[in-house]
This record gives sequence, C-alpha cells and structure tokens, in this order.
Amino acid sequence: MVGRLPEESRFIRVSEFAASSLDNDVARIISQLGGLAHADDTANLGRLSNIKGAYAEWLAEQLRRVEGWETLRPRHAVNAPGYDLIVTDGNVVRLIEAKARQALRLRDVRNYLYIGSDGLLRLITDYFDQFSAGIGAAENAFRAGNLQIEILINSSTLSRSEGIIESLVREMGLTQGAGILARYEVVVDGVSVPRFVEVVFTPLSG
Repeated sequence: MVGRLPEESRFIRVSEFAASSLDNDVARIISQLGGLAHADDTANLGRLSNIKGAYAEWLAEQLRRVEGWETLRPRHAVNAPGYDLIVTDGNVVRLIEAKARQALRLRDVRNYLYIGSDGLLRLITDYFDQFSAGIGAAENAFRAGNLQIEILINSSTLSRSEGIIESLVREMGLTQGAGILARYEVVVDGVSVPRFVEVVFTPLSG
C-alpha cells in the first residue's frame, strides 16, 4: 500500500504541520523547537528525531482523514506510549504507528508485534488492552477480528521507505505480497478462538 499525499509541495505540507502545531501542540514539539537553541548537539539530534516523528504522525492523520477514516483516538505527545492514532472506517479499526526512519527492525515494533515460539507473527494483546481501553469500537473489532495495524514509514525517498518495509517483512520471515496477518486469541464461551489482524505497510516520502 502506497500512501497518496495531496498534490502539493513538501514545503507546503511542512508549513501546515508547523502552523497546526502552533495552533494546537498535541505532539508537544514547541518545547523541542525551543531546545534547538541549546548548544548540546547530542540532545539536539534527539529533538530533531522527535520533530520528524511528530511530522510522520501528522502525515498519517492527514492521509486517513482525506480517505474518510474517523478518528477514535487522536495523535498525542510524540514518544508517549500507545498507538500513534486509532481510526475506523465504520467496519475495520486500524491501529497506526508512524515512523520517520532510515531503517526499521522487528524490535522497533515490539510493542505491537512479535514472532511466537511457533514461528507465527502475533499481536501483543496486552498492549492493545492497555491502550485501547474504553474505545468501544476498538474492543468490538478486537473480539470480531476486524482489526488492522498500519505501520507507516516516512523516509528520505519513497524507494527508501519501500526498502525499509521490505527488509522488515523479510525479518518477519514473510513475503509482502501474500497478505500479512498476525494471530491472537479471544475467549468465546470459555473457548479460545483464533483471530487475525491484518498488518498494512505504507511507504511515504512526505
């Protein structure tokens, strides 16, 4: 899946991101920008990384909003625990994790997915329970097996983002074209029943 950004320049998108952050700083990046005035280069690398991450999350929000997805849990402070965004199209609930990276390993998504002892890709249900609590649509989708996880990669070029995704999928021991599913179980009438969450990858260069 390739994310389709609005037909406008990257400069305009960055300007809109900055304006929205000044208006309502949900990602808490104003303090990061202020910190860049300090002379500590090591700390500033971390601040720049946080700003890039917040921008990737904002891009994910804009893409899904344009496509008509409804927000169940909005963006929040960058680096805060939990999914970056939870949205629904009325049937499927999608848990979104946006990354601004030049590389990504399975350990970087360890809060969401892992390889079980049986070699199968699995959803980390404890994390889901913790960070979707109180969202009725998400809880219902979990029980019904109508969940998706979207991992959105915003890198320097689209081909770079695609390469990062291909590398991560290979590390999972899977092939991207086959449809990627992560298994979990729910208890129905005292019986453990398998469910599957679709894993969606979106490369961007925004």
